[in-house]
Amino acid sequence: MAKPLNGPRVGTLCLIQHSHTDVGYTELQARVARWHAGFIRQALALAAATRDRPPGERFRWTCETFWSVERFLEGADGGERESFAQAVRDGEIGLSASYLNFNELADAGLLGRLTARVADYGESIGVPVRSAMTADVNGHGWGLAQVLLDHGVENLFACVHTHHGRYPLDRPQRGFWWEAPGGGRLLVWSGDHYHFGNELGLVPGAVSSYLTKDECDAAMIHGDAWGVAERRIPRYCERLAALGHPLDFAPVMASGLRSDNAPPGSAVPDQVARWNRVHGDEVRVEMVTLDAFFARLRAAAPDLPVHRGDWPDWWSDGPASEPAATRLFRRAQRELAALRSLRADTAADIALPVVDTELALYAEHTFGHAES
Repeated sequence: MAKPLNGPRVGTLCLIQHSHTDVGYTELQARVARWHAGFIRQALALAAATRDRPPGERFRWTCETFWSVERFLEGADGGERESFAQAVRDGEIGLSASYLNFNELADAGLLGRLTARVADYGESIGVPVRSAMTADVNGHGWGLAQVLLDHGVENLFACVHTHHGRYPLDRPQRGFWWEAPGGGRLLVWSGDHYHFGNELGLVPGAVSSYLTKDECDAAMIHGDAWGVAERRIPRYCERLAALGHPLDFAPVMASGLRSDNAPPGSAVPDQVARWNRVHGDEVRVEMVTLDAFFARLRAAAPDLPVHRGDWPDWWSDGPASEPAATRLFRRAQRELAALRSLRADTAADIALPVVDTELALYAEHTFGHAES
């Protein structure tokens, strides 16, 4: 007997494609930087190639971190920079206010200066950055809410990884208002795993079965994305409704490969179009950016709880495993704060972006694993 539905039937999956920025864990930092610059170029080409398709089936890309955008802009010529800026203005490419996915080492000053880079870039191209996303980070210190709000960010999407940690509330796909120390509120959506769209068969050639255990065997996972999608998408939507999911839509994240630091999935628009032709009357899939999802969420105006305080994360394991290097980081961060205070007293220039970037690379959630 089917489980009764406690929430509305999910009729739309909002597919947000991104590349999980994992600096140093899977490859050397310099190589990861080159990859991410190239991913943005690929995303621009795919967006241009699908502009004549129906809404929802056009390629959309979200830059998970601004560190990746900086690496692209460093090597881009004037034409590429303008093409990127125009794609952001047109909603083809989405920005995230997260500079990197951080552990808890970065203090409020460092987080604020890095977030200001994103806000300044958005202002320079006429697109305020209103949303941030994190992936593979299960929680955050309370100060992050204040830093984001102070820089005009209104929304935070958290894609968890439950390998060690758990969902911050009792299940995935939950929204809440995160009340900052200053009293302002940040709209947070705690989604599913950051590759969950891959598990649903939406990325041909990159289907995964990390969290979903069913009859889809290795032959299907590696060779029959359509068969996986036809089985898993309806079941997932039914499960959300049975759990009391309050909306008739739900977001899912996906990457072009079954790995971190993955390129855009060029086959995704065709898979989405095929799905909508065959099954769109039951469940429709739409490619969206982060901002587009949050605009839809705010328009739906669900009644969400309010939470205050810290939201602990399990990536603290990393710094604890490297006490000598972490000691150097903390000392550098303290001395930088002292230097800024002294230079401020003398009215000198206190912009030290290179130092901030180096600190950020160690405070990144995988703590610069391959180049510590």
